[in-house]
Amino acid sequence: MKSAFPRNALLLLGPTGSGKSPLGNILEERTGRPHFDFGHELRVIAEGRATYGLSEGEREFVAGLLRAHALFPDDKFSIVKKIVESFLNQHPQADGIILNGMPRHVGQAIAIEPMLRVTDVVVLSCSPDIAAARVEKRSKGLSNDHSGRPDDTPDAVRRKIEIFERETRPLIEHYRSQGARVTAIEIETDSDEAGIAATIDGLVE
Repeated sequence: MKSAFPRNALLLLGPTGSGKSPLGNILEERTGRPHFDFGHELRVIAEGRATYGLSEGEREFVAGLLRAHALFPDDKFSIVKKIVESFLNQHPQADGIILNGMPRHVGQAIAIEPMLRVTDVVVLSCSPDIAAARVEKRSKGLSNDHSGRPDDTPDAVRRKIEIFERETRPLIEHYRSQGARVTAIEIETDSDEAGIAATIDGLVE
């Protein structure tokens, strides 16, 4: 029987609107590896559509965090661990997963090491202007990304891009220093996720 943890993971990194979620969904279809979309899972919890073993207070905390467009504070990271562990236990036979939206910073990366071993990082790079244009398309339902999101307001998008640059981008060097393979892909307003997936298939064989 396979050991439950740690599980290998390919991590998708990029600012909001860069296409992580649709790319993760396509990679899941092409490779059979489950796609853990952390932002999506948080929205599901906040809407009451899943519990992941969280208490009512923990679910309310998740909902408040989403409304504030904030990162999980370190003293509440036990909630994240519950969500990740629950997801992994739903896919006990998977050789690895597609990881998207978590970890958000180096401290979280260290905290999840007992559960996840990031072997590859795919960085979806785009300028703030392109990210904003892609989010606008998403909000209008003109892309493959999640539409109808309450956090797609201009102020929320600007704040999330700032958080990515300040907190999340250092993950690239963190994982590179650990020996993970880093692949950078430049994203344009009309970049096609299916085409991108075809170029990185070899990372998730």
